[in-house]
Amino acid sequence: MFIASFAALYAILRLVPIFAWIGGQGRVFTAAEFVVCLYGILLGPYVGSASVIGGTFLGIAFTGRTTFFGLDFVPAMMNTLTLGFVIRRRWILSVSLFTGMLVLFLLHPYTPKLLPVPNTGMVFPFLWLHLLAYAVLLSPLSGKAVAWVTGPSTARMIPAVLLLSVIGTMAQHLAGNLLFASMATTVMGLTPSALALSWVAIFLVYPIERSLIVGVTTMVGAAVIKALRAAGLPSGAVS
Repeated sequence: MFIASFAALYAILRLVPIFAWIGGQGRVFTAAEFVVCLYGILLGPYVGSASVIGGTFLGIAFTGRTTFFGLDFVPAMMNTLTLGFVIRRRWILSVSLFTGMLVLFLLHPYTPKLLPVPNTGMVFPFLWLHLLAYAVLLSPLSGKAVAWVTGPSTARMIPAVLLLSVIGTMAQHLAGNLLFASMATTVMGLTPSALALSWVAIFLVYPIERSLIVGVTTMVGAAVIKALRAAGLPSGAVS
């Protein structure tokens, strides 16, 4: 019943389109994007993941809309698993998930590694923001964020949720890019030239999209956790 309730909420939020998915041929981001990190933080890796998986399939059933042909749950699941393990202080599992996705991306034959920056003559790593999130995960900042979120004080709730949201959001985006790379030409029907143009568009826009998602997630997440604390939820129950 607990998982079903959060799955239903996630499904409802998936019904609210927010903006188009770059390179996705009419596919859209929904309001559910802004609560995925919160599912990992509040519900943990297993309940959070089960909720987003169930909610994803409910959303698909309601709308008939799918981005990754039934595998839409994978990016959000990677977000909740990564953050859920961080919150549980199971650092090795969280780092292993993120590291594994980075390695798969770098080895994948259809993913970009370096892309040109327009009007500069320079090339830049496609994964620059993902690597920044990975650095946060590996650094003491991730531990501090967990302590701030689960501790008795809410004074540092906003920076705590911000740091965790960066990690989770970029893990989710990395998983989504791996799915896109694997399906673009074989399932979605993009030509190699169209795929190359899509990667350039994604490269230029994803920092804006991800920053928006992190910003809204931080505000929503911090407010929700503070409200739960005000309602008398013990510190340990948050994680």
